[in-house]
Formats: sequence, structure tokens, C-alpha cells
Amino acid sequence: MVTQKVPLSWVIYSKNPFTKEYLDELDAAAAGGAKNVVIHNGVISYLVKNMSQAEQLRKDIESRGLIPVDAHAPFAPKENLGYPVERSRMWIHELQKDSLRVAGVLGLKTLTMHIGRLCFHPDIPASTPESVRKYTLECLDELLPVAEENKVIIALENLFHPTATCDELPAYIEHYNSEYLGICFDAGHANVVEKESTKTPDQMDEMIKLAWPDGIITYRENCVEKMLPHIVTTHLHDNNGRGDHHQFPGVKGNIDWERICNALAQAPRLVSHQSEVKNDGSFTTAEGIAHFAKYGFLV
Repeated sequence: MVTQKVPLSWVIYSKNPFTKEYLDELDAAAAGGAKNVVIHNGVISYLVKNMSQAEQLRKDIESRGLIPVDAHAPFAPKENLGYPVERSRMWIHELQKDSLRVAGVLGLKTLTMHIGRLCFHPDIPASTPESVRKYTLECLDELLPVAEENKVIIALENLFHPTATCDELPAYIEHYNSEYLGICFDAGHANVVEKESTKTPDQMDEMIKLAWPDGIITYRENCVEKMLPHIVTTHLHDNNGRGDHHQFPGVKGNIDWERICNALAQAPRLVSHQSEVKNDGSFTTAEGIAHFAKYGFLV
């Protein structure tokens, strides 16, 4: 596999900072060879409410020889960009502005955000693809100045629902043409919606079916290639193309990692890669890092 030009960030899955569990996970990551780390969205949510503690967390991380590089912004259904309820949108704007401010204090390079899923609000008449696009732009209008002020890149993540696929996201980036807006390429999500000759909608996990109006899934082609000029970070995990399983590359999944790795090595805006394999306790940090290294993703 081709060696990547940017480093791998290791996910710290604990979402309660300053606890023994969290500090132990930081220690294990450092002992296992991690250098750059990803902050859990739960930690960002906590720090939004406790902004004065963000600097202390940065010190806790850096004192272990680790560097906070990436994070995920809050992404509950009513926290996502483009949420189609008027009275809630201003609250979302402020939440995500504060998430960017927290990311700035932590010294992060990227903050990944979700665009809302239509399936979460089918009872809302305004929940249409057009309204999601409109309200996402409305939110980004306000967020981008805050991102620039804090030197943090907003990374819009490709998901497995129609308002955030490889065919949707590039338009947002091209609309603004800002160095502080890019795409987080999620390899697993791309694989779920990628066209495959043997895949039929009835084989998809229920969670995937629910993400599409009436369960009608429209598959895409050349997902990574379409987003490549705008990719700034990644979520790396594997699946069988029918569910969001977050497995190690090349173990049980069917992603063509040679194709993905070759493409990502050419991404002009890439600043980091992120591990996003579910931590079920069956592997150590060192073992996980060693597995990613086989595919050219180095710490």
C-alpha cells in the first residue's frame, strides 16, 4: 500500500474528560505509540458547557506527549446543520460556534460536522432536501467566520443518507471556496452508498434503510474521487457495504483499500487521517496502530 503523506490520529473514545477512565485511555494511547489524537464529540459537548476547562484538557493531553488534532462536533439529530425547525436553528448555530471555539482552545486542525438527516424528522413538513440545503448554508454563513477566527477547518462528513453523499457535499465547499471548509471522507459511509453489482436495497441494515425516504436507496459511484479535491481529513473503517460496522480495514469488510489509499495519497488539502474502528476491548492501541500501518496510515 502507498504510504500516506499525513499522520493518523488515534480516537480517544472516552467521552467524560478529567475522569480516571479518560486519563487512563490517554495513557494507554501514549504507551501504545499514538502521537495525534481525536477528541470524542461527547467531550466537545462537555467543554461547550464548561469552556474554562478546555485549556486544562489540552494540558492533560499534551503532558502525555500527545497532540489533539481532530474532533467531532455534537451530532444528535437536533444538533446537526440544516435542522429544519425555525425555533431550533439559532440554538444550533450557537452550539456549533461554541464547538469551534472549544476546538480553537484545544488547538485542533479539524472539527467534523454532520448535515441533518431527513429520516429523523419525517413529521416536519419543512423537512425536505431543499430546506436542509438552505438551512445548512444559513448555518455555515455564521460558522465560517468563527472557524477562521479559531483556525479550525470545518469538515463536512459524507453520510449514508441523501443530503450528505458524495454528490451533495462538494457544492457546499465550492460555494464558499474557503480554506476553513472541507470534507471529512468517511470510508465506511462511502462504501454503504457505493454502487455494487451484487448489492440490493433489501440487503441493507435497517438503520441504512431508515436514512432514505420510503427506504429507496439510490447508490452512488466514484465517491472518493468526487470528493477528493476537498477532503481535509478522514474516518477510516470498513464494512460489507450493507451496514455501518466500523471494522478494521481488510478484516471482514469489502472496501477496496488499494483504490482508497491511492486516491487519498493524492488529496491536495488533506491534513490528517482518523482511526474510527469500534474499540471493543479486543485490541490494544499498539495493535490497532500496527494494523493501520499495513495500509500506509502511519502515526
